[in-house]
Amino acid sequence: MPATPIALGLGLLVCTVGLLIAPGPYHRFVEAGQDSGRLHRFTTFIADLALLPFALALGIGLFVGAEGIFDDSAAGSRRARWEPVWRLLSGTVCHSCERGLSGRGSA
Repeated sequence: MPATPIALGLGLLVCTVGLLIAPGPYHRFVEAGQDSGRLHRFTTFIADLALLPFALALGIGLFVGAEGIFDDSAAGSRRARWEPVWRLLSGTVCHSCERGLSGRGSA
C-alpha cells in the first residue's frame, strides 16, 4: 500500500491537535487569562471544527487497517469476501435449504 493515505491521516491528526491546542494561547494572550463569553464561543467553535479532520483521519485509519487485513491477494476477490455478508443481509444464510430466513417458523 502506498504511504499516501497514512501520511494524509497523520497530517489530519496533526491539524486536529493544533486546533485543540489553539484555545489555550488564545485564552492567555487575547483574553489576558480572563474567562469571557467570547473565549467560550471561540473554544466551542474550535472544538467543533476539530471534529472534521479527526473524523477524516479516523476513517482513513480504518481504511488503511481494513486494507491491511483484507488484502485482495490474500483474501481472494471482493465478491468472495463480501458474499457471506450479502447472504446474511438478503436472508439466504442456509446453503442446504431454499427458504432462507423468511421461511423460518412456517410449517
